[in-house]
Amino acid sequence: MGATFVVLYHVFSEGLPVTAASGEFLRHLLPFNGPFAVLIFFTVSGISLSIGYLATHDNSILIANAASRYFRLAIPILALCLAVHAAIEFGLLAPADQRMAP
Repeated sequence: MGATFVVLYHVFSEGLPVTAASGEFLRHLLPFNGPFAVLIFFTVSGISLSIGYLATHDNSILIANAASRYFRLAIPILALCLAVHAAIEFGLLAPADQRMAP
């Protein structure tokens, strides 16, 4: 549900608002409040990732969580960065000063 709120925020509040005033108004409604959804996501994620350590005080749980998540997240981020770099190099993305304003 939180991901849906973030998508709604990006589409209707930032990306394609009917008017600037409507985009600003929608940000105050829960389904279009992307930053609030991200805040809730990080809070819930932090609690769920640390609950094992808090229950046992075993440092190996923190190390295992950090190591597994690092590689799981770093590989897709690297792939996306390389894809964007390739798109820029091959002229598939316009230079920043030539792109449409948000």
